[in-house]
Amino acid sequence: MTVRSPQPVAPGRHQIDVRFTIDKREATAGGSLELLVDGNVAGAGRLKRTLRTLINQDSFNVGCDTVSPVSPDYSIATSNFQGTIGEVTVTLHD
Repeated sequence: MTVRSPQPVAPGRHQIDVRFTIDKREATAGGSLELLVDGNVAGAGRLKRTLRTLINQDSFNVGCDTVSPVSPDYSIATSNFQGTIGEVTVTLHD
């Protein structure tokens, strides 16, 4: 599944958020995903299901992929973000 904004993000400082709402609290449940740019929904989609368990062979990368790209749109060699990421915050809601 791919969620993307129909418009490119303009140069400059922005807040990018991803909001995932799971359908029910059980392994493999699906849910809805929203991509927000500066608080405005820029894209949305549905995940049919999630993973039964957390499988993490790649640690938690921000700005690049070192083992497996999440999209066929780029390769590991071309995945490095060339801008500046000021801060990353992960918030889990119960």
